Amino acid sequence: MKTLKERGFNDELDLDTILTVFFNKINQLIFVYVLSIIFLSFIYLFQERVYQSSALLQFESTKPLLPSLENLSSQQNTFLNAEKEIFRSLDTIDGLKKRITFDSEDIKLPNSSIISSGLSFVDDRKNLLTINYSNNDEKLTQLILSNLIDEFLSDKIQNNRISALKGIEFVDEE
Repeated sequence: MKTLKERGFNDELDLDTILTVFFNKINQLIFVYVLSIIFLSFIYLFQERVYQSSALLQFESTKPLLPSLENLSSQQNTFLNAEKEIFRSLDTIDGLKKRITFDSEDIKLPNSSIISSGLSFVDDRKNLLTINYSNNDEKLTQLILSNLIDEFLSDKIQNNRISALKGIEFVDEE
């Protein structure tokens, strides 16, 4: 069987050959480089800007009164998932819309689906929840997230108050 050199393949490259090929193709390389820089600059200039605002919430970890067979971390994960869904719920977003008022007519609040799709969550699987809100309006992004958190917390306080009143009524009846 013939070796590679005998068949006409020469895998040895010297520096002179590489430089000769490079300098022969330098015009094409410069053209491709300049064209890619122009293309990327157009993408950068004409893309829509997206702003993100973040907040970190800490929830109290509640331990069940009766020991259960389930893992505590799965209960806490379920609790954080429930808090995420409450935060993303239409009632919370509608409360946000009632809470925010604008003095001028040119600023419009996005609709509920845009607000809901701009929300994202990151949790630590324990009791911390990072809430991110993304929108293309820099001023509205921070305003919406802060008022959404205020609405969520006021709903949570109201729900705790109602459950406490129901517990007191139950104890009074017994």
